[in-house]
Amino acid sequence: MQVIKILDTGERQSQIGAALNLATSTIRTILQNKEKILSSTTATTTSSATRITRYRNNTIEEIGKRLFISTSRLTMKLNAIYHQANLL
Repeated sequence: MQVIKILDTGERQSQIGAALNLATSTIRTILQNKEKILSSTTATTTSSATRITRYRNNTIEEIGKRLFISTSRLTMKLNAIYHQANLL
């Protein structure tokens, strides 16, 4: 969608490709399929927008945080052991 919006401003395809780190052939393909892309995004957005915006349960959020902390600590311990073993 970002490419299409920029194309609509009249920006050159080569400049868009350079700015977004995309090949000019990719920009041309997007331009050729512009109508299909726009029609599919409007159809998808209206029907599934409510399903995407679900919130996590607080319990699941807390478990995720604790799991991340635990994994980070374990990774740090394993890195320390690895470095000690390489020093021997």
